[in-house]
Amino acid sequence: MSQPTLKVEIVSNVGTGNMLWVDAVFGNDSTALPDKVDKPYLTIQAAISAAGAGDLVMVRPGTYAETLAMATDVSVRGVSREVCTIAPAAGTTTVVEMAANCSLEEVTITANAAAATSRIAVSFAGTTSASSYARNVRITGGGGGNVTGVNVSGTGTSVANWVTIDHVDVISALVAFGLNSATTGSFLARDCIFDGVLG
Repeated sequence: MSQPTLKVEIVSNVGTGNMLWVDAVFGNDSTALPDKVDKPYLTIQAAISAAGAGDLVMVRPGTYAETLAMATDVSVRGVSREVCTIAPAAGTTTVVEMAANCSLEEVTITANAAAATSRIAVSFAGTTSASSYARNVRITGGGGGNVTGVNVSGTGTSVANWVTIDHVDVISALVAFGLNSATTGSFLARDCIFDGVLG
């Protein structure tokens, strides 16, 4: 009596619909395709640039040495802030610049700044960050420079246009300002920790 044969079929080119994937190990910005879990991007910014309105960029575990310019109506979500880190080289720049109607979730941002320089980890600026949202984001910093964890300078005045900061933790004593607000609009900070040596 012959044994039954087990047939294994490997499915490739899997579509995930309105999702772009980022992988710090196996990603490739040149060959990546939107909506294909088996064709991930290497960098988060490349996926954001390729995304359309309503898309979600899913970030797999790893450390990503880049700065991000978020896009309107595009969400970026790590699998967990414990394993997804954005850690660009120390410099005089903003690590994440938010856009309108976008969200950033489940990442850790290492916002180190070189001595005698200034750096912002997450910036909600002008009218471009209206209705944007950060959730479950951890911010650390240091390196001798002047680091601001969250900077809110948006101008949204109605509830629909408020910036929302939910479970955003600025936890390094090396951060100068946990939260800086210079805004004519409104924002909501819920269950956050803003720990900065200067306030």
